[in-house]
Amino acid sequence: MSFRFALFAVALAALAGCTTTMSPVMETGEPDQYTISNRSTIQSVSWVDLKSQALLRGSDYCQSIGRKMTKPVITSNHATGLGTRIAYVTFTCSPFPQPSDKDADNSGK
Repeated sequence: MSFRFALFAVALAALAGCTTTMSPVMETGEPDQYTISNRSTIQSVSWVDLKSQALLRGSDYCQSIGRKMTKPVITSNHATGLGTRIAYVTFTCSPFPQPSDKDADNSGK
């Protein structure tokens, strides 16, 4: 009995790993603006998870180039039923704000 359960758990874990497909981060043609999509063909992945994964990937991308994600715009194909769900995130990678001279003066006090 436990062998069957273990086999089922391994199969389920393998299936869960293949439920979404993330596109590469692509430039939109606007300065510092990018887009990414996340697709799910298995309905067990919620819209919230699909969009959250894409947002996280976009944020990770911006951090990898020393910037932060700003202005994310999330859209989807609004699929229902057995249709493929696709979430799109368009975002800007902006530089981190630099400390002002006033901030530097206050840090010494």
